[in-house]
Amino acid sequence: MPLIIVVTIIVYMILLGWTWSTLGDLDRIRKIVIIFFEVLIMYVITLIIFGISENGLVYTSKDAQNDIRNVMVIIFTGINSLIVIPYINKQIIKLKEKEIEKENLIKKSIILCVIFVIFLVIECGYMKDTQKGIIKMEQVYIEQNKG
Repeated sequence: MPLIIVVTIIVYMILLGWTWSTLGDLDRIRKIVIIFFEVLIMYVITLIIFGISENGLVYTSKDAQNDIRNVMVIIFTGINSLIVIPYINKQIIKLKEKEIEKENLIKKSIILCVIFVIFLVIECGYMKDTQKGIIKMEQVYIEQNKG
């Protein structure tokens, strides 16, 4: 678990630094608000994907289910955010600075959305497989410690 925590902290630090720099010359408060809401939106999307992946799985306890959900959603929110948020911000700043046209931004956004949806479908399967593995490990552990 300590390795997971360290890697998660590193992912979020990279996300914050990269996102901060892609927001360019915006003032500090505006950057903080934008980053907060972008990560919040990504958290909600990740929570929905986890909910879909969780469908049909039987956990040994509600506590285990909540712990697994919390850890996986926090980790995957960081990863998903790292993949999407800096790119979106960079494109919006380019539009604001008139480096690209609105039509070009729309095309790039559609392509990004399609790729992201495909990524989320794959992620949902990965989350389900991970949860199944954790549940199996927990069941083995319970069986071994019954006596």
